[in-house]
Formats: sequence, structure tokens, C-alpha cells
Amino acid sequence: MMQKFIRFLKQNTTKEQYEAITYTKGPLLVTAGAGSGKTRVITFKIAYLIKKGLSPDRILAVTFTNKAANEMKERVKELTGFTPPWIRTFHSACVRILRKYGPVIGIKPEFKIATETDQKNMIKEVMKGQKERERKRMLLLITNLKNNHPAYVLRQDHRFIQPICRKLALQLRLKANGAYYYYLDYEKIKKKYEYLDFDDLLLKSLELFQFQPEVRKKVQNYFEYILVDEYQDTNNVQEQIIGHLMRKGNITVVGDDYQSIYGFRGAVIQNFLDFKKKYQAKTVVLGCNFRSVKTIVEASSKLIKNNLGQVHKDLYAYDKTEIPVCIKSFEDEYQEAQCIPGIIRGLAEHRGCDYKDIAVLYRSAYISYILQHELIKQGIPVIVVGNNFFFKKKEIKIIILFLRMVFQNDKLALMQFLEENFLKGFGKKGLERLKKYVETLSTVSDIVKETECGKEFTRQQKMTLRALKEGIETVKKYNKSADAIQAFLEA
Repeated sequence: MMQKFIRFLKQNTTKEQYEAITYTKGPLLVTAGAGSGKTRVITFKIAYLIKKGLSPDRILAVTFTNKAANEMKERVKELTGFTPPWIRTFHSACVRILRKYGPVIGIKPEFKIATETDQKNMIKEVMKGQKERERKRMLLLITNLKNNHPAYVLRQDHRFIQPICRKLALQLRLKANGAYYYYLDYEKIKKKYEYLDFDDLLLKSLELFQFQPEVRKKVQNYFEYILVDEYQDTNNVQEQIIGHLMRKGNITVVGDDYQSIYGFRGAVIQNFLDFKKKYQAKTVVLGCNFRSVKTIVEASSKLIKNNLGQVHKDLYAYDKTEIPVCIKSFEDEYQEAQCIPGIIRGLAEHRGCDYKDIAVLYRSAYISYILQHELIKQGIPVIVVGNNFFFKKKEIKIIILFLRMVFQNDKLALMQFLEENFLKGFGKKGLERLKKYVETLSTVSDIVKETECGKEFTRQQKMTLRALKEGIETVKKYNKSADAIQAFLEA
């Protein structure tokens, strides 16, 4: 079986890809240019390790998006028949670890994960009277603090946290004196609702491995091999977590310093640049681009070679076709949107291109709305990839909040549900009274018990609350779907 798979690898990979897939003698850094087959290297390597006898559930492969993780799982299953459970995003892997070992550091297994909306609501409660702009900046400050200064946050060393908050506040144009206290209040309210935010998932995992050596050793011994995708986008906390988990050089990291895009989230490109020296790692360079034609690869390579601090690599195209690279500039996004449909129509009518084979990349979402409108207006079919507008619809937000109330006993979700939804008989003052009662609840379904005897609530309001409770109890009966719903809420 193994010999057959080796023949398959040799027939379906380049020399450099094959070397990266089969090397297991120590730490390996794979520097992969754009379109050079790095996902293929990771999935084929997982398959190779399984064929060599490693248990699929003892291989940890982490990446940055659920889409990438799911694609890897599907490819590995096609190659081996197995679906390794630890092909996950960093955050998803940390959630699973904290569910099991979190109690050691005081985290309940049933902890809830704060969504972006939850964070906005909590910071709004903390920063009453402040503008939305200031609240957004404060959340950025908290993320920066946790990702770039984890040692001080974990030790709760406020001698250093306070001046760091002050410095970050000045950089973000916030009031320097208030930022530290807003941070403390945010942490208190998060603890009250038994939430961990996305930054906590990483930070608490690091705390677990750093200060609980027995847990670290158990997890270290469990994983026989570790693979990390997009290593150039790791931040300080992620890099330290990987450092704690690896043993005896059982690691391959794959990435491209040319494609580092998450600096604004705390990603540290130096992690990638220093990996070879820090771990005495072997390096394999994937330089052949299978995605783009010669002229595009050469133009982009000449441009990016001006970057400072990079791993030198000579990139070349598998497809030697020479199609001229055209650059156009416009006065604004409206003029740009009016021009692009004409270019697309020209490619379709004069070059024989299918609309489905033409892609438009844009820098930010607001440009896409203008462009979509113009394309539809001119009769050009459009599919928007990665658009999460569906989950921002009010009715969908209400459904998700209701599911969190039922299956996660989430009191903050209940309060958001009350704000988002129309409850018959409740005006502004009635909702304020109801929210005060919610604060005292032990479970979400106790809402009727707490209000049944209250003189503050009218007969109509009590009927509405009973109907809400009946809805909660009805949905709770579907126990067979509980695990699937829980997985959906954590995705």
C-alpha cells in the first residue's frame, strides 16, 4: 500500500513538493509562493503520515479559516478514507482543548464564546455615552493588548498593563486615562456572562500550557505530528502555543511571507522569518506557480521584491503564456465600477471567456456593493464569494439569538433578543424593567417564574413571557439536534 502511494506522490507532485511531503526527520519550513500547491503539500503530507501508520486523530493540522480546514478534511478523506478530527482552525482547536482541560484554570466546560455582536454589546454597556467609533477602537485596543502582550495579561501584572493601555489608547486616539478601566470593566462583564471572546480562546490555551505542565505534557504526547498552514499570519500567542505543543521536531509549517495580510490583527511576520534559525529547521521552497500565467507571476514578483524582511525565492510560472498586464486608474470607485463591466463583456464576447471564469478582487466591502449594482444593471451575472450578509439579516440574528438562549443558557443573548425582537405589550420602560429581572436569573427559562408575581408587569406582558417560555421548552425537546446546533453556534 505504501509503495503504491509513493508512486502516486511521484506522479502527482513536483520534486520540491515531494520532498516537503515525505520529510519527517525534524522541523520543516515550507516557503510556498502563491499558487505553488501548499494546500496539496499539507493534505498529501497528512495522508502520507496516516499511510506510514500514524493515527488520524493524533495529527494536528491548524489553519486560519473553516473553509480551508473543511477542504483539507475532504481531500484527506479522498486519499485515505479517514477524516482526521484535529484538522481545525487555531480557535476551533483551542475550544476543544479548553472544553476538556479548561477546569484546571477555572474555565467551565460549558463556557460560551462571545460573538462580535456580543463584544459590541458588552463594550457598549461598559462605555455608556461613548460614540460607536470610540467603542470599536477600545475593542481593537483589547485585542492588541492580549495578542501582543500576553505575558502581562496572563500574570495580571497591572504595573505594566496600565501604561500599555495608555500607550495603545494614544495610538488609537482614545482617552488615555479611561482605557485601562474600560478594559477591566469589559473583563468583569465578560466573566459575569461566562464568556470567552476569540482572543481569550488563544490566551487561555496559552495559560493552560504555560502554567500547567501536566496538561501540556498530556497534549504534547497526544499529538504525534503538527502541521501549521499560513504560518506567516500567526501572532505571538499562536506561535507560543505551537512552541509548547511540538516535541522532537514533529512539525511542518507552511507559509509565504509575501502573503502576510493579518498585521492589523497582531500577526507577526518575524515568526515565519525566524522559524528556521529558532528550530534549526530544514527549508523547502515551492517556487512554481500553477495558477497564473508568466506575465502575471513576473510582474508581481518584481513588485514584491521591494519588500524589506523576506525569504528570498525565485518564483516562476508553469504556464508560459504571455498576456499583457494592464493598469488603469480612476477618479473614484463609481468611475471604476462603470469601467469594469465593459472589460468583462469584452473578455466574454471577443476572447471567448465564460463569465464564471472571470474574477474581480476588491479591497473592501463597500466597493463591492457599487460594483455589484453596476454589473447587474448591465446584465452581467454575479456571484459574491465570502459574503456574510445572510447572517446580518435581522430575522436570522433573532433565530441565532433564540438558539443560543435555548441551547447555551445565554443570558446576554436573551437581553439582545429582547432588544432585537418585538414583544407584545412591552414598551421601552417595560423592557428596561425586564432586563433588570434577567440579571438575576439562574437559567433563561426561569424568566416567567421571576416575572409571574411582579406587580411591575401587566397581564399582557405576563402572557407574552409565558409564550416565550413555551417556545423555549418546545425547542428544547429536540435533543437529537442539540449537538449539531451547538457545533453550528461555535463554528
